[in-house]
Amino acid sequence: MKKALIIANAVSMIHLFLESNIQLLLEEGYEVHLACNMEKNSKISPEQTQACIKDWERRGLYLHHFPVERSPFKKCNIDAYVVLRDLLKEHHFDLIHCHNPVVSVIVRLAASKYRKRGTKVLYTAHGFFFYKGGSKKDWMIYYPIEWFLSRFTDVLVTINKEDYNLAKRKFKKVPEIYYTNSVGIDYRRFAECNADRMEERKKYGLKETDKVLLSVGELYALKNHCVIIKAMAKIQDPDLHYVVAGTGGNRDDLIILAERLGLSERVHLIGYVQDIAALHRIADVFCHPSTREGLPIALAEAAASGLPAVVSTVRGNVDVINETNGFLCHYKDVNAFATAISKLINSEKLRKELSAKVQESAWAFDVSHISGQMREVYGFSKDETRKMVSVK
Repeated sequence: MKKALIIANAVSMIHLFLESNIQLLLEEGYEVHLACNMEKNSKISPEQTQACIKDWERRGLYLHHFPVERSPFKKCNIDAYVVLRDLLKEHHFDLIHCHNPVVSVIVRLAASKYRKRGTKVLYTAHGFFFYKGGSKKDWMIYYPIEWFLSRFTDVLVTINKEDYNLAKRKFKKVPEIYYTNSVGIDYRRFAECNADRMEERKKYGLKETDKVLLSVGELYALKNHCVIIKAMAKIQDPDLHYVVAGTGGNRDDLIILAERLGLSERVHLIGYVQDIAALHRIADVFCHPSTREGLPIALAEAAASGLPAVVSTVRGNVDVINETNGFLCHYKDVNAFATAISKLINSEKLRKELSAKVQESAWAFDVSHISGQMREVYGFSKDETRKMVSVK
């Protein structure tokens, strides 16, 4: 039986974004191993983390604790390299698929000699740290690293068009470079959600007459939630509320900003929410003002729900939203966000028009399409598929 290793930084990364890859490999007859930090870095609760681990064990997956941290400067990443080196000695993996920048560095260095023995190393870049308009510092630090490691990469998968075009130009040593429409969403789960709008609103103290903006994402500076709060202050509509689902270290800063602008009663930081499809039902407009993105799953899911969107003009966002199905604003332009939001909240007709357009375009991000793309990425031809299924 062939062996595959999927390796990322956290349980949440694998659970939220990589389950379709796991299922595809299982269907193709692979023995699937998962490696990640089983103890830290998770966006989900400890209880949910343990539930994921138990589910993976129940399904017969092989789990390995990989003590990596997201920051490249953590000493534990050296320990992670040693752990991976020993794991690769113990198992011959036919395929290693890594995610996250720091993880990809460790994997490609540790697995370099095994490529000569037939191991195929794949890296999905969930947004390069260097990009059009990015800082010179990031280009000086991260681009040379990625350029060097490209010679240890068999397949590079990019999830937005800007990264794909850059990779094709700059990383000539990578034999295969692909573009996929993100890691996939369950389109029907969002498009067909029938949760009651008012019942969901009541959970957060919202009235029927309230105009609700929604963002889903971690509370960190790069998610740029502050620009929406500042835009609210300019709009000065007492019925306008902003709901943000997510956790992170920027929470206190957002609370202070809302207080300073007199918006404390209308900015709702509700933490982690499991049923995002139901949460979408409370909203009139989805806001995604990030300063940097790979391909935002939260935005693709909102599009599938038919939420008209106001987003920043950054890589990844523009793969989902364009001038025909939503509003695009520079991430620093508070006035532009205020103008776009005002147009949407004051025109039901416009919201309905954009809702239909954005929901139709979101079908391209359904996991069924991405699974087909990943089948090609993994090198599964139709003949190979029939052969492996018959063995199974």
